[in-house]
Amino acid sequence: IHFDYYPNGLVRVEQNSQGPWDGGTGPLHAYQTTINYDTDGRRSTLSYPSAIGGDGVTYSYSPSGGLAGLSVFSQPFTSFTTDARGQLEPVVHV
Repeated sequence: IHFDYYPNGLVRVEQNSQGPWDGGTGPLHAYQTTINYDTDGRRSTLSYPSAIGGDGVTYSYSPSGGLAGLSVFSQPFTSFTTDARGQLEPVVHV
């Protein structure tokens, strides 16, 4: 695994190489994911390579800044709520 970073130290790209998906002896499969952040330094998107969808994960945040939900391949996946102290409540899959 190889990481590339933004100037502020946040991960920008993760490059990964692994053996064939079927466990055979073919060439290594190499791919990379790209990570983007909002102006507050929170992860906003994680993009997958086009070979496995090209879309990825989109993160949403509550007005108070806590993680509010995830969309995977443009579909709502999980929503999060927090208690009065800002701690995560049990996860609700949608």
